[in-house]
Amino acid sequence: MHKMVMAVIRRALFDKITGEFEKKRIHFTCSAVKGFGKEVRLYHEDIHDRIKIEIIAEEKDVQ
Repeated sequence: MHKMVMAVIRRALFDKITGEFEKKRIHFTCSAVKGFGKEVRLYHEDIHDRIKIEIIAEEKDVQ
């Protein structure tokens, strides 16, 4: 079974975090954070300064 792990990070941390993913050969996708849903309540002050990263992994690897 696969599991999706999602994180919303600041753009300033993007290169550092994705660089580590690339070193460890972790596949990920990223997209801009939309201005709706839970993200607005959590990050309403700086929503446009964030990027969403999603990782799909085997469930056993995420434990």
